[in-house]
Amino acid sequence: MSYLEIVKGISYLVIKGNIEQDFLGKIRIDSRIIKPGDIFVALTGTKVDGHDFISSAITLGAKCIITERDIDVPDEIIVIKVSSTRKCLLELAAVIRTHYINIPLIAVTGSVGKTTTKELIYYLLSNKYHVLKSKGNYNNLIGVPLTLFELDDTYDICVLELGMNHLGEIKMLSNICLPTDAVITIIGTSHIGLLGSKKNIFKAKMEITEGLGNGTLVVNGDDSYLNKVKSNIFRVVKCGINSNNDIRVFDILSTENKLYFKIKVLDNYYKVVFPIPNEELVEDILLAVFIALKYNVPIKLILLTLEDYTGLDNRNQIIKLNNNITLIDDSYNSSFESLKAGLKMLEKFNKDKIIIIGDILELGDYSVQIHKNIKKLLNNYHKVILVGTYVKNIHGQNYVYCDNAEDVIKYLETLDLSNKLIYIKASHSIGLSKVSEEIKKRG
Repeated sequence: MSYLEIVKGISYLVIKGNIEQDFLGKIRIDSRIIKPGDIFVALTGTKVDGHDFISSAITLGAKCIITERDIDVPDEIIVIKVSSTRKCLLELAAVIRTHYINIPLIAVTGSVGKTTTKELIYYLLSNKYHVLKSKGNYNNLIGVPLTLFELDDTYDICVLELGMNHLGEIKMLSNICLPTDAVITIIGTSHIGLLGSKKNIFKAKMEITEGLGNGTLVVNGDDSYLNKVKSNIFRVVKCGINSNNDIRVFDILSTENKLYFKIKVLDNYYKVVFPIPNEELVEDILLAVFIALKYNVPIKLILLTLEDYTGLDNRNQIIKLNNNITLIDDSYNSSFESLKAGLKMLEKFNKDKIIIIGDILELGDYSVQIHKNIKKLLNNYHKVILVGTYVKNIHGQNYVYCDNAEDVIKYLETLDLSNKLIYIKASHSIGLSKVSEEIKKRG
């Protein structure tokens, strides 16, 4: 790729330096990881201003600086001045994706399960391909460009997670990443406080098709919104339990340790064994299986890989500890739908249960009612600990209320956790991963 190709794809004000040369590095916003030949984008943030680290970036070998300000640098450094480095970041991502347009790209979104589905797709495709995937929560207007900046000729496929808080965000991301395949897991209540209704959430998630062209949209066909999706432009594939789905699942059974079900592929039935006994993951697994099959991963290899899946930290992790303690750590994030699924999973465990639930955030005007609805899910548990503000709307006999994770840790010190199952679930910023870590130390 040349600097000329990059410049043609961005809105610049002034250019200084020789752009008639090849760009041989990476595009970065963190001056600490700059390597010789890289482009440093001086991103302006609420807490940190990248312009303060331009000198450090040059010292480490940055060949080009993209800035919103006039700067004084050595003559050999290319300087591109723009009106907004944040806008330029998105333009640069589009340039990179267009340059590597021959690499298939799978984009995943949904109210619940998008990270798990992205990881499953990555896990299955990695049997056959060198796959680039979104790291952590790199699913927004900064994280998606940072992932695309890692693309190069060594990768065969890219798998991206697309998130949003408002209408229009996924549309923008889809038009940048130009997915070959788009995946939607479910339309739930996450972010309903920002979007106002499930109808708007559906509309926001469907924005993933904006850059899809004549590609393939793969959806959870059991979802009441997604099962109605049709298109004359792109192919629609529906996966799920119901008979109207293109890819179906049969004979679901879950135990304390595993999830079992059958899928039908090319008139043959195959038994799936999955190490996380959460039945609500079935549709996510099916979505990933379809993508893997589409890219010619052998079905027998898919089945073996699913059986060995290890999952992600703080997401549906079942951890066996000393003193016959079972910890189910699902503290990374929460929604009403995922909490309901998690509590349903607990029914398979024949143990006294300690349920630790924190606030579900970003529900806006729906916060009180949705938290009140949680009461219907809390039956016959040994102990219920509620953490935060909105959970105080959940009223029940002998419930324990804590303000934060530290209060939970202090309270647990008064309990005998032996022979108990402990389930932890909350929105990420409630910080209940701290509770999980303390329990692991005790176990």
